[in-house]
Amino acid sequence: MTAAPDSLALALAPASPPVDLDSPAPDITAAIAAALARVNPEVHAQLAAALSRIYAPACALSCWAWVHASVIITPEESRDHHGPYDGTLTPYVRRLMDFVTTPAVHERELIIRKSAQLGFTLATLLVICYVAATRPTHVLYAMDSAKEAKNISLRLQRLLTTNRALDGVFTDEGADDLQNLLLRLRGMDVHLCGSGSAGAFANKSVGLAILEELDKHIPAPGGHANTIDLARDRLKKVAEGKLIAGGTPQGFEAETNQNFLSGSREELHAPCPHCDHFQPFRWEQMRFDHCKDLAGSWDYDRVLAETFLECEFCHQPIRDADKRRILPRARWVAHNTGADDHKPYPGRVSIWISDLYSLDAQTTWGRLAAKFIDAQKSPSKLRNFFNETLGVPRKEAKTEVTQSDLYKLAGGYEHGCIPKAPALNPATGAAAVVLCSDVQATEKKWVKVGFLADGEAFVIDYGRCLSYQELLAIADEPVWVGFRKPAKDELDAIRAEAIAQSRDYFALLRERFPGQAWHAASVGLIDEGHETFVVRDFCHGTGDASTVPPTPPRFFPAKGVPRAHVRDIVTEVVDKFKTTGGDFITVYHFSDDDLKRELYLGRIGEFDAIAKGKSSVPRLWLPQYAEPEFVAELCQEKRGLVIHRGRPTWLWLEPKAPNDWGDALKMALGLWHIIKPQFALTSGI
Repeated sequence: MTAAPDSLALALAPASPPVDLDSPAPDITAAIAAALARVNPEVHAQLAAALSRIYAPACALSCWAWVHASVIITPEESRDHHGPYDGTLTPYVRRLMDFVTTPAVHERELIIRKSAQLGFTLATLLVICYVAATRPTHVLYAMDSAKEAKNISLRLQRLLTTNRALDGVFTDEGADDLQNLLLRLRGMDVHLCGSGSAGAFANKSVGLAILEELDKHIPAPGGHANTIDLARDRLKKVAEGKLIAGGTPQGFEAETNQNFLSGSREELHAPCPHCDHFQPFRWEQMRFDHCKDLAGSWDYDRVLAETFLECEFCHQPIRDADKRRILPRARWVAHNTGADDHKPYPGRVSIWISDLYSLDAQTTWGRLAAKFIDAQKSPSKLRNFFNETLGVPRKEAKTEVTQSDLYKLAGGYEHGCIPKAPALNPATGAAAVVLCSDVQATEKKWVKVGFLADGEAFVIDYGRCLSYQELLAIADEPVWVGFRKPAKDELDAIRAEAIAQSRDYFALLRERFPGQAWHAASVGLIDEGHETFVVRDFCHGTGDASTVPPTPPRFFPAKGVPRAHVRDIVTEVVDKFKTTGGDFITVYHFSDDDLKRELYLGRIGEFDAIAKGKSSVPRLWLPQYAEPEFVAELCQEKRGLVIHRGRPTWLWLEPKAPNDWGDALKMALGLWHIIKPQFALTSGI
């Protein structure tokens, strides 16, 4: 017999016969048996139902063994791996299933620091199924949002209703008809909620609490504590209560990593197929540097086929194909010896696992290496790689760009020049030169930037103007290829001659400088934040819909938005926004945080590493002389550790002085993300 429903009896026990009210056990006295026999059938049924919510047969099977014996995965749950549950696909989740059947006196909390998709969500749902079938207890399942909680609820209901081992587990009350966030099962309730809900964390005790994507949780209204502490409060009255929490780590100081550090810090050690030495799979052991062609460029076919993990003991290659036969022998090894500031907390187990252990065909070591190579081009992509692929939080430091950092970028070329020929669009001949402007109440500050095909960027010029029409003239101003341009007096004389003779200024330039290349800005962005419809009207007017084919606008409206509101670094929103005249216009939404990272942490902050060949982030160059006002504006963006939504988070702080040129330069990098496919493997002349 198990204990009351608010208790999760976790010690393995021999199987016991089910309670049968129609055939009382021998230890029940004859008088009681006779009394039960005379009970009205309706009362008898109610009594049987009540007792079944309190008593359930103990199960001799472990959770791992039970799911293999009892669970069928439907095609709706897994299109590629439906049928009887197959633990060989995700052998590492056995640690989670074993945790729930280990006495809480030894293991009360399980903190999981992991990469994004390893099958742990399905494993937690199967744990709930096991609990419902063998040892009922109230369950709290919290996601970062109510929408995600509802999705989890639907998945759980499908598992509960499509497996024979769980027949009859739903009571007549079933699920909440409105949101499906409360499931009433035999002997237990399952509460599902978003992290901002105070009510779900404040009522009765539970025997099992599951907090998924912990670092994305927000505190409940009214200044309540973070969700993991609230969940611990709900487990206090249950002697055998269990907590499972974690997810992809968002930062070093965030909840997942801090709780991981104060746990056992277990890693999965697998044996080398050559020497049988047990070791964890770590990114530092991956080898793919040999997969380059004679020119030093990455040969992606070789990266996919030849990437391997080097054994830390015998230095022989462990191949991706070896994982399926060595992972079943793997064992979890604790690494927290109490030698640092994060002492192991009693009863807290913590594990770390990454995509390196995945057996999915889409996450082979070769594919992960290719993903890493691509991520090196952008600090934001690199951060996402370590977070979502390796399950590693990035330890931040206070970020502050200084004037000395910027003066390192001086490229020795004059304003209005680009020392290397920019990339050209092979279809149109347009140069990868862009003009972006940040709009304020009285002026428009602009930055002109040229790009090579590999993303290397040159700030060509910058300035301010009063009207949008001036931006068109600035875009047309020639950008001279080389370190020097013709003297200003000579250019002024040619312009005056063109006006006097009613000739085209650019045609005269070609006549006077036949051997010197120059380009105009081909496209630009204008911040629409301050004058939305004025900006849209101007941008719409820089195109011509009457031509065949229609001439696209030369400028487009742009707006910085939080990372959560866009799919990519820059998102093109077509046929949604209107001008004052009612015409639709394309607007570009860019991730403000991602572009700040790319500009300040990457292209500026990593300049020394780039110069030494230790970073593949494309370079950024400034003209030989940059005015102090321009340099000062690029020093305004700073990062600091603040309490955001109830937890410490590194955020970009509000600038204390104007940073309009910095915002314009940031937009130029965002625009490059949009147009760079047009300039692949091309260079100007």
